[in-house]
Amino acid sequence: MKKKKLANYKDPLISAIENNLISFDSLERARLKIAKLKSDYVISKKHDESDVDGMMLWIHDFRVSSSEREQGYRGNFALIQINKSKGKHFLTLEKVDIPIKNHPIKKRNKYKHPDWGHPILRKYVKKAWFFQNQQEARDTLASLYKLYPEVAIPATEDMLYIEVFSKQKDPPFHRIVILVEKDEISGSYLLNYYENHASSRWLDTKTYEQHDSVFTYAFGEKSVINQSFLSLADLPNADIEKE
Repeated sequence: MKKKKLANYKDPLISAIENNLISFDSLERARLKIAKLKSDYVISKKHDESDVDGMMLWIHDFRVSSSEREQGYRGNFALIQINKSKGKHFLTLEKVDIPIKNHPIKKRNKYKHPDWGHPILRKYVKKAWFFQNQQEARDTLASLYKLYPEVAIPATEDMLYIEVFSKQKDPPFHRIVILVEKDEISGSYLLNYYENHASSRWLDTKTYEQHDSVFTYAFGEKSVINQSFLSLADLPNADIEKE
């Protein structure tokens, strides 16, 4: 099945509809075009799917005012309808004002902590994205650190400690470690994450026993990972070498 896409005002067809350039000699042909658009684009659930003469969809960069852009809008919903004029059936676009909370894409507010909706965590970590080589995975991990340096510590190129916000957890801030690891079956690299269930520690030794044969903790005895600390600044700036 063909995957539907979000509409973009830069799409030639969308721009043409906006400028009243799409018309048909018969209502039937206009309806066929509406049906084709419904099969190509993601359609709003707020519109009646059985409506053969119209459809509602979200369009990136569509009539976004300067005020809306400041509020985080990146597009707007629009109603595409068939309108008859001078013997022809035109497809027309009409903006529909819908609160930003219901938009599929909007500007993310800048927070101290990332949450699982952050593009890097959602796409590359939680969904187990397969990188073709180790450097691509390392670069992605490094970019996450650069975005949140106050709540993250890069132990090595392959390991990042970070605090993540999750409203499903109590307290909402929890600590994880993200590792660049090789998938032995495919040969690709992944960003795997592990929870630290011991709230006063960055690492849970039981969880990380499997990595003892892979990493050598060069900042001293391994027992240092059991030490409690109050803030990120209390964690040693560790250098970890592969054996």
